Amino acid sequence: MELSNWRCIGFGLVALIGAWGCAELVNGQESKSPAEQFQATFREWNTLEAELTKRQREYEAAPAATRGELRQQYEQLVEQSSELLTKLGSAAEAAYTVAPNTDKNATRTLIGILVFHYRQDQYDKALHIAKLLEQHNCPETAAFSIAGS
Repeated sequence: MELSNWRCIGFGLVALIGAWGCAELVNGQESKSPAEQFQATFREWNTLEAELTKRQREYEAAPAATRGELRQQYEQLVEQSSELLTKLGSAAEAAYTVAPNTDKNATRTLIGILVFHYRQDQYDKALHIAKLLEQHNCPETAAFSIAGS
């Protein structure tokens, strides 16, 4: 897949999640509660996204002869982001299930992942998240405009 295509997928998800703001950071100790686990994973996601952005800029500014290595580094980060996305989704779902609608970042992360699954034609996964949000009367109307389409 082209670098720009991966970037679009990553930026689309990050834009949906990040448009609502960043989470407050909890200390670096090992998390135990679902909310703390989500916050730690969310921080990890934001760090990885910053690194992807940095690599993208380096790639765009680099001479064509040196882009191969930068592309390889970027693709490795994209692979890490795919793995982390699964972890982020699970952590957000766990935090949301325990305390629905209390952490806007968890709620909005779920909405972002719902959109991601929908755009990837993974309708069963999107529906699972939509039902979870509906079950807990999610106040974010964006979730239901997407889920209803």
